[in-house]
Amino acid sequence: MPDTAGVIYLTEKADGRVFTTIDETIVRTLASACAVAISKVRQIEQLEARNRELEQRMAERTSK
Repeated sequence: MPDTAGVIYLTEKADGRVFTTIDETIVRTLASACAVAISKVRQIEQLEARNRELEQRMAERTSK
């Protein structure tokens, strides 16, 4: 089961009309784009943490 990256909560349209299938498609597309962006940020954070760890190990080895 995939992780939940966030929630989009919709109440009602400003003009009071019901949501259409086009509205749903737009929201789904936006949600997908957001999920990709969040995933990329998480990957970058993991890579940066790993890089810091490796730099620390290198510093420890070269200082001996």
